[in-house]
Amino acid sequence: MGGLLWVNNYQATYDGQTLPTGVHFVAYDGNGNVLALTRASDGSVSARYEYGPFGEPVRVTGALAAAQPFRFSTKWTDAETGLLYYGYRYYNPTTGRWLSKDPMEEEGGANLYAAFLNSPYAFFDPHGLKNVQCDECGPDISAAFDATLSRIEAYFNNPKAGVDKLKTCTTLTTLRLRSTQDYQWGADNCWMIPKVAQVGWEGSSWSLAPGRRGTGACWGTVQYRGRCYEAREVHYKMYGRLWRLCSAVDPLRWTRAWMQLYVAGWKAGHLEPQHMPGALAFANAGFDKASSPSALDAHVKRYCRRSIDNIVTDSFFHYHWAPHHVHPDVQAGPPAWPRFPF
Repeated sequence: MGGLLWVNNYQATYDGQTLPTGVHFVAYDGNGNVLALTRASDGSVSARYEYGPFGEPVRVTGALAAAQPFRFSTKWTDAETGLLYYGYRYYNPTTGRWLSKDPMEEEGGANLYAAFLNSPYAFFDPHGLKNVQCDECGPDISAAFDATLSRIEAYFNNPKAGVDKLKTCTTLTTLRLRSTQDYQWGADNCWMIPKVAQVGWEGSSWSLAPGRRGTGACWGTVQYRGRCYEAREVHYKMYGRLWRLCSAVDPLRWTRAWMQLYVAGWKAGHLEPQHMPGALAFANAGFDKASSPSALDAHVKRYCRRSIDNIVTDSFFHYHWAPHHVHPDVQAGPPAWPRFPF
């Protein structure tokens, strides 16, 4: 499953159709299913595939789509029968069953022909011999997270709250100095939604069972608007929303470009360059007040199984944006990470 980098097609025609020859790069989803082929010579899409829940084809389009046999689970698809060859058994995606018995017989379950335990969303079978459970995504924070962003905006813009907007926004771009009380909060510690930021922290105080924060390769993830992402990247949507609010205070100072520079510097300073693209995407989404723009598609953890019963019970999260709203769990002590010149 997966691992096929390119297809080199030497065949000029197939079923009366002219085929594009040469090298075609393979595009996958997170489950190792071939979604498209892109011609190396000019970048044109030569094949597109879409599948139903059991791997049945619902879209096969493009000049090379029918002739190219590697499709669902990157398995060989027989053009005549539509069967997929997994190495030990043939699989029929139309019925969602194997054509032959389980070699383990009843030891593998009472249904000798069942594939993926009838749940291809949660299990996969690399060779037709053994079901492997997909790792599970962390909790669904969608409703509580969006409600928190709305509360932040309402509080910031409420005249009765008495928020010193200029002072509060300045913390986003301030190099923290402990010499005065006014500068105990800075760009490194002035904002946070602790319950979201701490999903992937081993020492987190959030009372979630370990498995509820994601399992295996999906540890530290959250479900947000029907998709699975790294919690530490989703968290930056709050940061983008803060910059959006501050851009109304001074549009020349709190700009998108400066925000992106701060996010990049923060991830580089924390030695997390692998999370920089995702953090930037969510920060931009927060700045744009977008729910789930296409820019986030590249950061979805598609191999993580979402659980419909793993939903946080909070109606909103307590947040921290110093100095006007200080969360008791966030201290103004010295930073635990290397500093960088903002």
